[in-house]
Amino acid sequence: VPRCVPVEMKRNQHGERSITIAVGTTRVLTRGQWRTVELRACPVTFSPHPDQIAAARRHYEHWWLALGWVRDGLIAGGMLRSIEVTEVI
Repeated sequence: VPRCVPVEMKRNQHGERSITIAVGTTRVLTRGQWRTVELRACPVTFSPHPDQIAAARRHYEHWWLALGWVRDGLIAGGMLRSIEVTEVI
């Protein structure tokens, strides 16, 4: 399942936290005075990437196909006389 994670982290004496970037400014009324404050955001990415998940699923499917080929070869060749090879459950 992809998770939303910060692009970069930084560590100081208080612990670890994500990096933020300035994305704009706005004016707010505080104690009767208008002040300009900076708007900040945390850049994020999704990990693992959906392409990585798709590749892992393809590899898993290929692994099952290879197991099927081995099973079929063992059955066809009669190499396992005392062991019964069953279908996938």
